[in-house]
Amino acid sequence: MKKLDRKFVNKVVQIAKEAGLIVMQIYNKPFTFQRKRDSSPVTKADLLSEKFISSSLQKLTTKIPVIAEESFSIKKNSRQLKKTFWLVDPLDGTKEFISKNGQFTINIGLIKNGKPIFGVIHAPAKRSTFFGLVKEKSAYQNSGRSFKKMTVRKKIKSGPMFALSRSHGKGKKLKSFLSKVKSYKKIEMGSSLKFCLVASGRADIYPRFSPTMEWDTAAGQAILEAAGGQVTDIKGKNLSYGKKGYKNPHFIASSGTRK
Repeated sequence: MKKLDRKFVNKVVQIAKEAGLIVMQIYNKPFTFQRKRDSSPVTKADLLSEKFISSSLQKLTTKIPVIAEESFSIKKNSRQLKKTFWLVDPLDGTKEFISKNGQFTINIGLIKNGKPIFGVIHAPAKRSTFFGLVKEKSAYQNSGRSFKKMTVRKKIKSGPMFALSRSHGKGKKLKSFLSKVKSYKKIEMGSSLKFCLVASGRADIYPRFSPTMEWDTAAGQAILEAAGGQVTDIKGKNLSYGKKGYKNPHFIASSGTRK
């Protein structure tokens, strides 16, 4: 595998941004969508973005396999990977894309030995890009020409700020979890942008008690951990990647900060 230096990082960031241009060409015009076997929506943007990202990553890192959402759903490839591979969600937040609220992202995560080590999240409608290198503890946001370093909020002065799913934030388990907190505020957001809210210090906790797949979380976990946060299951165990079926347990992403 190539060294995770700035040149390599920039190439992956550029891949995400170019995929964003493909997605926005469809977003800015009338489009239709179909339903997959699990009833979740899929658009032409999902498919074209994935095709571009997969081919670009395969050219950049010829020996590293790419696991992407749409090709997985078609092939039902349930093989278990243990070493190094890419996890790609070519359009995270397809429901947000369809509703045209801008809260959708392109997620590219690099996994090594079951753990995310590098992630890029690009929000094309918001013209924002985030990336994180876990080992280096370096997480950055780019909303213009320059990148700004991100760190989680170090101290909670009042009630915690929760980042909650816009489309999946009303379940019984979540309500039970929130009922145990005396005072809190919340931001509802689509896609992996919730990880970015915590990583940038705008939120403290992102609890998730509805289904997700590994490509939904890999990039976001890398960015959050690089910013000083953590992602664990409800028992406090670190999430693992490359599992058969690629399904995540329920999890809590947080700054790791206590009041």
